[in-house]
Amino acid sequence: MSCLIIKEFFFTRSGCSLNHQKIMQTELYKHFSPWFQPLVSPFTKEVKGLEVLARSNKKLHTETVISGMELSGEIIHLTRKMLIDTAFFLSEFSHFLPNGFCIGVNISVADIFNPNFENDCISFLRKFSPRKIRLVLELTERYPYPLNDNVLRKFERLKQIGVELAIDDFGTRYATHSYVMCIPVDQVKIPGFFIHQLHTNKKSEKIIDNILSLAKEIGIDVIAEGIETEAQEIIMASKNVNLLQGYLYSPPIPPEIFVQKYFTGNTERTPL
Repeated sequence: MSCLIIKEFFFTRSGCSLNHQKIMQTELYKHFSPWFQPLVSPFTKEVKGLEVLARSNKKLHTETVISGMELSGEIIHLTRKMLIDTAFFLSEFSHFLPNGFCIGVNISVADIFNPNFENDCISFLRKFSPRKIRLVLELTERYPYPLNDNVLRKFERLKQIGVELAIDDFGTRYATHSYVMCIPVDQVKIPGFFIHQLHTNKKSEKIIDNILSLAKEIGIDVIAEGIETEAQEIIMASKNVNLLQGYLYSPPIPPEIFVQKYFTGNTERTPL
């Protein structure tokens, strides 16, 4: 995607009222829609879930815009849109999905402080029959999550309503062991940064092995991201990583194409 965002969408941590107003006035979140990238079993090649990724219908630089949204607070509207649009679409095809289908949605610090966020998650879950799907909130690592009592209580409430928690890009930036120790996480995601260096940097495999060992010891699941080659797939399977994600299987694609490719064989919407 070509970059259309100019300097006004870069913010300092303290924020800039003029830039904040510009981002709010443009309501950029409305230009984004959910695209899906499959989560695949390396053993059966079955699609066991997906990650929801925001993609724009305009020539916007996604990472730059989303970073600006996080600093302005606009991100809570984008997260809500991803939840609503994803539930609306997938609920129409829920009878095609295997039970326990994993749906990963990225969230940010601002979402945790959003008083309506729990209700948005409840509304999402109610679109599906019990045990049909697993809503997994992926904690992104752009900015740190304050590990105070209020935040930890919010995580506990999310768990109580049936939501699962994952740490995205574990082992990079702010996604450290302190999160695993304090937050009731259900899974961690090994970033493509480590996967891509498996054959060029011996330390990379050691780090991956340490992540897998930690996950096994504390009883949480692992997803490996950034799988681009069969060799990477074979290595992850040999380490008993149950779910893989990456361009070897598919880039992020529009929901209609995802359902057609993996479940229905056509793009017609089937009534519930």
